[in-house]
Amino acid sequence: MRLGEFEPPSMNPYLKLNLSIKRSPAHRDLATLAAMEPSVGYCSGLTFFLTGM
Repeated sequence: MRLGEFEPPSMNPYLKLNLSIKRSPAHRDLATLAAMEPSVGYCSGLTFFLTGM
């Protein structure tokens, strides 16, 4: 099962984005920066940090 598999396409806001925006150098650079930043997850009130293992 995939995330969003049962939602109708009209409820998916990402389908409305123009491909030229998603393929732009600025978007690619921002996505790369976000991927390199550490993530924080919350589980049962405890905070834990996810690192690239």
